[in-house]
This record gives sequence, C-alpha cells and structure tokens, in this order.
Amino acid sequence: LITEVYSDDGQVIGSFALERRIQVNYEQIPQVMKDAIVSVEDQHFYEHWGIDFMGIARAGIKNLMAGRVVEGGSTLTQQLTKNLFLTPEKSLRRKIQEAMLAIQIERNYTKSQILTMYANLHFMGHGQYGFAAAAEFYFGKELKDLTIEEAATIAALPRSPPIYSPINHPARATMRRNYVIDRMVAEKKITVEQGEDAKKEPLK
Repeated sequence: LITEVYSDDGQVIGSFALERRIQVNYEQIPQVMKDAIVSVEDQHFYEHWGIDFMGIARAGIKNLMAGRVVEGGSTLTQQLTKNLFLTPEKSLRRKIQEAMLAIQIERNYTKSQILTMYANLHFMGHGQYGFAAAAEFYFGKELKDLTIEEAATIAALPRSPPIYSPINHPARATMRRNYVIDRMVAEKKITVEQGEDAKKEPLK
C-alpha cells in the first residue's frame, strides 16, 4: 500500500511505494469495470469452477488458425493463481499446478472474492498494481468514475502491461481497448451504439 506524506495543513505532498496499490472491495468496483474484465478475459467466469474447457478449446482453434498464440485459455482464477503462487515459466507441469490451485481457490472463495483479488493484485504497468491504482495513474480518476472507453483501456492491460501501455504505446493501447469494447458488445454488456461511441473517443 502507498505511504502518503502530508503537509501541516493536511495536503498530500508526496507518496512512496515499491508497488503502488490501492485496495478496493467488490462494491467499489463499478459494473462497467467488472463487465470489461469478464468480457475480455473470461466470458464464462460465473459458470466455470476454475477451468474453462470450452475456452481452452476455443483458444486452441484460434491459435491454430492464426499459426501463433493469439488467445490464451486461462480463466481469471488461473491468472490469479499465477499471480499469487507461480512463476511465469511455461511448462506442462506449471499449467497442471495452475489448474489444481485454481480449483482449490474456487472451492474456498466466492466469485466476487476472486474477482476482487484479481482486481487488487494484477500488475498494470509503470509500478501500478490493481485496477484502482491504474485508474488514478492513467486517468486521474477513482475507479467508480471511469467511462466505458477508460474501463476498456484498463481491462486491456493485464494481457501485457508493457505492450499495451497507453503512455508508451498509444496506438496499440487504442487497438486493444477497441477489442475489449467489441467483446463487451458481443457479451451484451453494452449496446452496439454505446460501443461505437466509445471507440470514437480518443485515448486521453
């Protein structure tokens, strides 16, 4: 968490953190942010029990057709498992560990608890950890005040914060943001009109 330094009159004059993180609870995550995360990362989050076999099959077909890895089959719970317990190593043994731990997490925590942990723990680039810290860093806003396009920009980051940084790579960030918006439309979280309007907004 962040250490803040105040002046005599109570104004924040500095902040320090190795990992800049702002903790939020489930109720503090706005619906637009929840919808953006689930739409792009794990469409069956509320139905599966840690592993999404349909998602793995779909990703495998897309990757085969593209001739490269364009989509992962990991659920939000598996991604949380990787952040909490495992190394980034890519091996069959690690994938099996990831799956087994994901099942254990699903047995012991509710979906809202899992989504909250995911939103608080994920690295979001530039020393920011969690979606609330990212909202403040990239847009100068609290999580609850994000627009559709801003929520989509932040939901795009976990895939690869260095590659999709809105600061370092605005063109890539916009492309990925628009993909998230399209996923939100496809999952009927927003209307087609809302999606088109959001995609027209410049990245600010």
